[in-house]
Amino acid sequence: MKKSIAILLFSLLSFASLFGQSKEEDIVRLMEMTGSANMGIQVMQNMIVQFKQILPEIPEDYWDQFMARVNPADMIDLIVPIYDKHFTHEEITDIISFYETPTGKKLIQEMPAISQESMAAGQAWGMRIGQEIQQQLVEDGLLDI
Repeated sequence: MKKSIAILLFSLLSFASLFGQSKEEDIVRLMEMTGSANMGIQVMQNMIVQFKQILPEIPEDYWDQFMARVNPADMIDLIVPIYDKHFTHEEITDIISFYETPTGKKLIQEMPAISQESMAAGQAWGMRIGQEIQQQLVEDGLLDI
């Protein structure tokens, strides 16, 4: 009888673990779904490209060895508490549910292009504003060019 109860209890716990993930596990799942988990690696790769331009004398294998030491899990460990602070567990599961819909999947698919285009638009906007400021400063006699 005790063996039957132990088997039943183990089965229930196993079954519950399939559906009862912790908030942190769900946040990691959300980050993986959206590609956020890889964002740190992408940022590092972009930084390395810039470093290579600034420091062309540094051998290529140095950068390869440096990137090999970068651990994406470190970035996840930094971001999980941020999501935890801003969202309840129910909200995280709601967001996951949305990303499992066709619209959510499309958003995930299109987000890299949207982000890239938005950054380019923001840079162009910033340059335009900077030129307007410079022109106004010249017109106001506060800047000589």
